[in-house]
Amino acid sequence: MLKASNQLGPVLMNWLIHLGTTMKALSIILSVILFTGCANTVVTLDTTELQTNKSISIYDDGRTRETARGVIEEWLTTNGYTFNVVGVANQEAKHSQVIHYSAYWRWDVISYMKHLNIDVYSDSVKTGEVFIDTKNCTSWARFGSAEERIKITMDLLFRKITAEQAETLICDA
Repeated sequence: MLKASNQLGPVLMNWLIHLGTTMKALSIILSVILFTGCANTVVTLDTTELQTNKSISIYDDGRTRETARGVIEEWLTTNGYTFNVVGVANQEAKHSQVIHYSAYWRWDVISYMKHLNIDVYSDSVKTGEVFIDTKNCTSWARFGSAEERIKITMDLLFRKITAEQAETLICDA
């Protein structure tokens, strides 16, 4: 009995040392994944020609989920913009600036917004655009709130936050 316990000590020690080394390696790998998980979520950003008058039309093509338009409308209202919604029918934009938006949802474990594109046109000339893609968010972060990501994208488009701030916020939403 005593002989077996003497042999168990070195085996147990070797196992604990191996476990400790494995845990250190896993910690390093997870740290790298967590700290680099949100690189380049803002794929395109150009607001150099964007006008900042407070009246705008929203172009609803009928293909993107209606909740996206609702979030854009809420953002515009909260930020003091007047707007109208126009569609593919013979409606006319009341304002010289028009927002076009599209969002693509995917199904994984749940439905989530994979990417979002918002463009602003002024008299038919593109004056601002933002394209975000959640592919670089860590695995669970990509399932974040589509509504929050739309608000963040609108903040970015209308220069309320920087691209660096948006990079962090989009994966945390």
